[in-house]
Amino acid sequence: MDLKTNVNKLHLDLMNNFQDVSINEKSDKLNGNYIELSVNENGRNLVAIIPKTNLENNKFNWKYYSNPISKDFLVERGSTTESFLHDVKDIFDKKRFDSDYIKATTIIN
Repeated sequence: MDLKTNVNKLHLDLMNNFQDVSINEKSDKLNGNYIELSVNENGRNLVAIIPKTNLENNKFNWKYYSNPISKDFLVERGSTTESFLHDVKDIFDKKRFDSDYIKATTIIN
């Protein structure tokens, strides 16, 4: 598979399972050229960063902010185009965020 096909698959899988999903192409010194996928679910926001070069293959590494409010700490994950949706759901289901973020979003809800 190629970059465009993989990005479209990830985006479509997320859109079919979550109501609030956005995708953006970005670039910075730390991550280079990357795709940022943002998923909002039950008051929590998962911001995934996937370097474009990683998405040229079916198996790829990616990162997400454990606290998207402060963006201090990135958690690294590995997925395939087939397992990415499951991995995103796992993060939400098992609340794999920083405890301060969990507390802040619990208060908001």
